[in-house]
Amino acid sequence: MKILRCENVTKIYDNGETQLKALDDVSLSVDKGEFVAIVGASGSGKSTLLHIIGTVDKATSGKVYIDGKDITNLSKERSAIFRRRKIGLIYQFYNLIPTLTVEQNILLPLRLDKKAFNESYLYEIASTLGLLDKLGNYPNQLSGGQQQRVALARALVAETTELVREAQRLHSLSHTAAAALGRALTGAVLLGCLQKNQQDRLTLTFRGDGPLSPVVCVADGQGRVKGCLENPQLELPLKPNGKLDVGRAVGREGRMSVVRDMGMKSPYVGQVPLVSGEIAEDFANYYVVSEQTPTLQSLGVLVSGEVVLSAGGVLLQPMPGCTDEIISQLELRSPLMADVSRELCHEPMESLMAKWFEGLRPVVLARTPLCYRCNCSRSRMEKALIAMGREELGRMIQDEQDGAELTCHFCKKTERFTQQDLLRLLNQAQA
Repeated sequence: MKILRCENVTKIYDNGETQLKALDDVSLSVDKGEFVAIVGASGSGKSTLLHIIGTVDKATSGKVYIDGKDITNLSKERSAIFRRRKIGLIYQFYNLIPTLTVEQNILLPLRLDKKAFNESYLYEIASTLGLLDKLGNYPNQLSGGQQQRVALARALVAETTELVREAQRLHSLSHTAAAALGRALTGAVLLGCLQKNQQDRLTLTFRGDGPLSPVVCVADGQGRVKGCLENPQLELPLKPNGKLDVGRAVGREGRMSVVRDMGMKSPYVGQVPLVSGEIAEDFANYYVVSEQTPTLQSLGVLVSGEVVLSAGGVLLQPMPGCTDEIISQLELRSPLMADVSRELCHEPMESLMAKWFEGLRPVVLARTPLCYRCNCSRSRMEKALIAMGREELGRMIQDEQDGAELTCHFCKKTERFTQQDLLRLLNQAQA
């Protein structure tokens, strides 16, 4: 019996200017009980094909059948239901809460599902997963395969008012620019807090066709983030509903990219087309398409006059082990979180969390201070000058007789380099 069948599947990404054919007329079938591995070079379309089979993306043309059912044109809602009930996805990033032990990670879905602690159930699950002797360990003490066996559901919230105010001060942001960069900073710091190691760093870029692009943010796993954008004083007319037109400012045609530096030889790079340029929708699309994690993302910045009144964000992710009942409950409550920045003007985040998750018995697992912080320094700028190479640096010395000034894009700090400084760096530079 054919459990899976793909017929002439083609996937084309189109950003309006160029087209990328990720899959070209792919056909395959898998029998029940059969194990199949898809191998190929990076960028060959493996993930795209699995996204389509897993219902987190749709083919441009062709058909996909699972257990005899045509899933090609399912709606988003029906796709989500089908995926939860029929398809198992193992994620590239294990999405464990690093401050919880294996035991706590395993039991968290039980707490969210209002089930009492059952010691025998815990040991049964741990034994089945081969984790019985690892219950007291933390995720960073597990192998990759062991981390994949631990499941949970999570919600992250962030109040980012102060760090967005700092960004506005440094960059002299207009209302529209403050909303765009503030949302991106909030989303980036939430994504940064999901990283397995605190020292890991990610660079997030929204590159659209709007006048504020590119919008760039850099975050780590310790709640620190920085960002910049083009035309920080840009202001646009409000949308008909009275909201700031962030989508037009960022641009609706283009790509969002995430580069994760995890200390390995090569960083992980994920890219998805922009959905709206409104930032939150693009984050949610990235989680689904690139990380195969359905996500609700709410990001908001409220500006009045020259002051950022409030800023914050919510990230909800149903992970393997989260029941349909809990997912439905979270979906029903999502409108309560839609205008998080306005809500923060009236209530603190702790009070809002109690309201949002009432009856679900939420447990606060960790608190991380968030801040806008740039790690630039004179030595880093010197390294950047050296990296230009002897030819370019020599041209700068010839053109800039009085020396040169370098200004950091993220914090506006300026360092001056004299001719003597530049000549010293020239001697260190490679041809």
